[in-house]
Amino acid sequence: VSKGKSLGEAVLPVVDQINRGLKPALRTPEMCIEISELNLEAGLKCCELSDYSTANTYLKNALSLLPKNPWKSHYNLSLQLYCLLAKSAYSCGNGEKAYEAVQVILKEGRCVEDKLDAYFLLVNIFQAREEAENAYLTCLEVLTELGENAPEYCDGKDNAEMMEQTTKSLESKTLEDMMAITGDGGESAARSESIMKFYSFMSIVAFFVKPDVVLPICCRMVELSLTHGVTKFSAMGVIHYVSNIVQSGTNDITVLCKIGKLAIALLNQFESSDILARSYFVYYGFVAHYTDPIQSCDDMLEKGFQNGMSNGDTFSAFFCANHHIRLSLIGGANLQSLLRDTDYYLNIVGQHDNTVSKRYFLIFRETISTLINKGSPRKGNGEAESNETLCNIRHSETVNFHKALQSFWLGYAERSHHYVTKLLQISGCGRHHRYIITFYHGVASFSLLKRQRTSKLRQIPKEAIATLKTAAQYSKWNYGNKVYLLEAELASYEGRNEEAKSSYAAAILASRSSKFIHEQGLACELAGFHYKKIGDSRRAWGFFNQAKLCYAEWGSEMKVESIAQQLSMLGG
Repeated sequence: VSKGKSLGEAVLPVVDQINRGLKPALRTPEMCIEISELNLEAGLKCCELSDYSTANTYLKNALSLLPKNPWKSHYNLSLQLYCLLAKSAYSCGNGEKAYEAVQVILKEGRCVEDKLDAYFLLVNIFQAREEAENAYLTCLEVLTELGENAPEYCDGKDNAEMMEQTTKSLESKTLEDMMAITGDGGESAARSESIMKFYSFMSIVAFFVKPDVVLPICCRMVELSLTHGVTKFSAMGVIHYVSNIVQSGTNDITVLCKIGKLAIALLNQFESSDILARSYFVYYGFVAHYTDPIQSCDDMLEKGFQNGMSNGDTFSAFFCANHHIRLSLIGGANLQSLLRDTDYYLNIVGQHDNTVSKRYFLIFRETISTLINKGSPRKGNGEAESNETLCNIRHSETVNFHKALQSFWLGYAERSHHYVTKLLQISGCGRHHRYIITFYHGVASFSLLKRQRTSKLRQIPKEAIATLKTAAQYSKWNYGNKVYLLEAELASYEGRNEEAKSSYAAAILASRSSKFIHEQGLACELAGFHYKKIGDSRRAWGFFNQAKLCYAEWGSEMKVESIAQQLSMLGG
């Protein structure tokens, strides 16, 4: 039909005509193989266009044209068809069909190299199903077959030494230095790239099942890059390393973020669209927001979601979406818009049966609904899961963070304090969650001090100020306003009214400059209470009215109603 030549842009209409017009009775065995190959080409074209549903149709047709026992007579064609069929089915949200195709490849494939794509898809399927243990063991099995002895245990002392050596090997590197590192090439380079690819996924999965080995895995990825040559997976390895270290809270963020920016610059040197979403969710979800404006990180995560969906990497796309909602919420995005975005994402992850991402979206949705109007029933894809279901060991940090956040904005200071305490007791609690919740905990502590003035409670706002001053050294945009507001509250509590006045003004201005409308509203509200306390009703009314406008822009009906009550009491 095509004499073995690619039909290029004409492939889809040509194949459609052949599939519809050439009757099965007229097809010779040789012609069937050629038509099968054309359907494969059409499927590939559809995948390039991100039309995975149509690709699936072409690929199924291609398989139907193969003879009995095609793996013996047409091995390469069968391998290509099943690999692409598995990918297209997975990208359409049909995990079961993808799993079935993968199992055929693993059974019929002649060597581990032929099975690598199938194995990689399999670990994605396992992770989406919350079978993290199976995903981890599959990565371990593949790495062993590739001749790599993956780290399975490392004690604290070894980790510290490993961390120091790895950071030292990277901190002085420039982009030119990294690009100058070349490997052996050929088969060895291909094997190293495959090892890096599986390590990159293994480091994510290990967080859920074997957190002790995450750091050794990341260090190994960096070591492989520096010794066997730099590839796009090297950039991913560095990003994973930095992400893991920055969460620990034991290293200089400036150095780590510099290394992270180097990794992103390195990634841009390669054609990396297939791993962009994965790199973005790790870098912008866990690293960049320590130094960059949180809104810019949020924008990049949205781009990561779009890239992941268009490339069929739904695992990474959904994690980008998770972090997009998380950072949008922390950054004060409009709550009504955020609720619509969350429901949109919930609909998609529901279609793909991705229970991991769904759990996080349901937690976020509960918080958003609470902040809008103290919570409302979810419309659409079923009800949110109970707190008991969500409160498992791998989600407890997120659950406690959001319960503390909800309680704060509802005005339940003691309840917020309870959840903050639980959050901070979690081993390995993320640094970013600690920074954000430290701010709200510091503000809430002044409500607790009105009832019990213990030395322990008095230390909370002072420690919060010290912690956030450190954070503000790296990003004044993200944390400067929070320091000013805590200082204002402390000055008000201690009766230093002139200092409180200037600090409230600084907090309001800094919040406005950083586009944190919710924290601008909070600063105005607390300034209103301060002036009400010292008997200046006119200024109190003015600040409460500003707070009401901010909360209305934020989309919080609950807070608007609360401030309206304060204005009413002041005669407004």
